[in-house]
This record gives sequence, structure tokens and C-alpha cells, in this order.
Amino acid sequence: QIRDAGINLPIVSNNSVDGTLLTDVAGPVSNFFAMSAVCIPSYCEGAVTDEVQAFFDNFKAKYGVELTNSYPTRGYDLASALVAAIEEAGSTEGAAVAEALFSRERIDTLAGPVRFTPECHRPQPGTHVVVEYTDGKANVLTTWTVKQIPDIGDGSSCSGEQISIPE
Repeated sequence: QIRDAGINLPIVSNNSVDGTLLTDVAGPVSNFFAMSAVCIPSYCEGAVTDEVQAFFDNFKAKYGVELTNSYPTRGYDLASALVAAIEEAGSTEGAAVAEALFSRERIDTLAGPVRFTPECHRPQPGTHVVVEYTDGKANVLTTWTVKQIPDIGDGSSCSGEQISIPE
């Protein structure tokens, strides 16, 4: 509808509007940009890692359908971090799992290496794949890593400079 109205400005979205649903609904969009968790092979080219390809293949083998956006990778990454912490703690007791999770210097995920801290319970640093759609094809422009979260006065313990991850 936007393009039909003669508006040809770039459109920018988050990862809630990407993947095959975008092109199924809107057709072969161009000049459209989205942030995704990772590049999924069913619709994206330019940055599919071996780990993402294996996740994609395993998903298709288990469920009989192709992954159509990057949403499931975030849950998989968080579950993988939790499993690693449980294994390291040797327990499912909350305090032991938390200590194991927060003490890890690096947790490798599909979206890249992250770390959790006692102050900020979300994966840091946040990473996003910036995707450009041209004629309905998605290509990765870059991977963007959050360097700082502004303090907007909401008391968030995640505000401020984000931690870096050792190589």
C-alpha cells in the first residue's frame, strides 16, 4: 500500500517484519531494511554461518517446514545458554545456575558470542543482522553490535556501555 501510494522512501523495520512473510504479503519489496537476529537461508543471503545452517537444517528435518524468520533463533540461543549453565553448575538449583551463567566470560550463540551479568540479565552485547530487501531478495548489509544503551530514566540495570566479549 505504501508503494502503491507513490511513497518510495526507504522503509526500516525490526525483526518482527522480515522473512518470507514479508515477501508473501508485500511481494517483491525493494528499498526495505530490517534487523534480524541472524541470516536465515530460506530468505537471506550473505551471512549464513555453519551453525545457523545446521540449525535451519535440523529445524526443517524435525518439523517438516523451513524456518521463515529469525525469531526461533533467539529462543534457541537463550535455551543453549541455560543448558550450558546447568551443565557447568551440575545442578538445576537457581542460585547455582545463575552463578554459572554469570561467571562465564563467553557463551557462543547463533547470533554471536554473548555474556550475562548479575546486573543485566539479557545477553550482552546485543547483535543484529541488518538486511536489505531488493526485488524481494534479502541480503545482509552488516552485523551491528549494540555498544551502549541509553539511560531513559526507567531504572534499567542494562543502561550504559555494553560489555565486550573476548575473542
